Amino acid sequence: MADGVYRCPGCFAPLFAVLVPCDGCGAAADRVKGLRSFVMPDRVGRLDRIMRVIYDRFGRGHDPALRVVLPLVDGISEGEARQRLLDRLPLQQLQAVAAERPLRVLDVSFGTAGELLGLARTLPVGTELFGVDLSSGMAALGARNLARAGVSAELCLGDAHHLPYRDETFDLVVHVGGINAFTDRRQALAEMVRVAPTGTASDSRRRRTVRR
Repeated sequence: MADGVYRCPGCFAPLFAVLVPCDGCGAAADRVKGLRSFVMPDRVGRLDRIMRVIYDRFGRGHDPALRVVLPLVDGISEGEARQRLLDRLPLQQLQAVAAERPLRVLDVSFGTAGELLGLARTLPVGTELFGVDLSSGMAALGARNLARAGVSAELCLGDAHHLPYRDETFDLVVHVGGINAFTDRRQALAEMVRVAPTGTASDSRRRRTVRR
């Protein structure tokens, strides 16, 4: 577990070991499909619960469907959409930070890990990648895709409305697409901004950006 990264999403106490209960409220350290789960079932919104069931059951069809739907809806291919995200990265600023210490980058709702794989190819060597997703089915697919590509990332299960990370933890926070099906978009975006120091949390596919 990376130092100084996690906090309990329930009581906000810092977590120093990912596989032990929270010292603050005693929340259990559950594991689902090999990943630490920070999901608080009683706080997951109704729409998010519905979408989680859909993604858990039909996650394998996500990427094939995206390849068909994106050209029809947005007029671009899946590869072009992912490249647009990478093209918008503040690479010069990130490289300046990376010259002093490893970057920490978070992908919220990482799904099948397409964005994480692109970030791994684009960002400086030594960048620490993190991913959080509500769907255990999608997260398992993403973990397998990263393993096949030889890309290391610290993954967990969590709710975008209650991110299990401390304030100002990441140098970059990215999110693509899924926010349109979130129960409370404003709260989720506020959480993404909270864990980024002075950067942006963005839904790149809809070009929505929120700044601190």
